[in-house]
Amino acid sequence: MPRKKAKRKLNYRRIKSRSSYYIHELATVLGVCPNTIHNMIKAGLPVIEGSYPYLIMGEEAIIFIKARQEKTKVTLKDEELRCFRCRKGTRAKNSEAVLQIISPKIGNLKAACDACGLITNRRISLKKLPEFYKIFKVQQLPDPRLIQSLDNSTICETKKEWKNA
Repeated sequence: MPRKKAKRKLNYRRIKSRSSYYIHELATVLGVCPNTIHNMIKAGLPVIEGSYPYLIMGEEAIIFIKARQEKTKVTLKDEELRCFRCRKGTRAKNSEAVLQIISPKIGNLKAACDACGLITNRRISLKKLPEFYKIFKVQQLPDPRLIQSLDNSTICETKKEWKNA
């Protein structure tokens, strides 16, 4: 069975608000199949009356796409993480989380969802890390790049020992 493609956000900034588009033109601009635009029309995307093939105003398409994307947004409380199976903010199981530092300013909190057990995520600013230490039992993972560099140095040292022996 072929793998199902993941849904992605449509970049409405590529649409010119003062232009009108045919279905295939709008599909090309957004980088999607024309059937996607047909489905959007069935879902309520307004078209210009009396025109065939359908004409769609750019401004109307932008408003429609923004409204659709706004429906899927989830605002999280401090004690919640985003679960993709539950499609909402959920609490961490046993209030335990793992912190992976991504950059000097950003980290990623991961924990098991209290409802379904799937791994949940939350991107956080490291400035707010003390607040999360109050809420979660946070275990910090070392930087994977550091582990890799340590492994490489160990391998290099053993190669030197082999050459010297």
